[in-house]
Amino acid sequence: LSEDDVTVMLIRVNGRQPKIPFQEKLIAAGRFFGTLMRSVNPRAERPPVPDFTLANVGGAIIPALGRRWRSLPKDAR
Repeated sequence: LSEDDVTVMLIRVNGRQPKIPFQEKLIAAGRFFGTLMRSVNPRAERPPVPDFTLANVGGAIIPALGRRWRSLPKDAR
C-alpha cells in the first residue's frame, strides 16, 4: 500500500435527507458555471467528464448492466 494512493470511503445510511443550505447550492452553481465559461477557452484546462461507456453510464442506472458489460471479453463489446 505504500507504493500506491489509497482512498477509503465510509458511508453510514441513516434515512435522513441531507440539509444543504441555499448559500452552498448557490456557490456550487457558481463554481460549475465558472468552470463551464473557462472551458470555452481552447487553451484552458478541460473540466473532468465521466467516461461515457455503456458499463459506466448504464451501470449507474442498472447495476446488473455494468456487471454484465465488464464480464464480456473486449472483442465482444
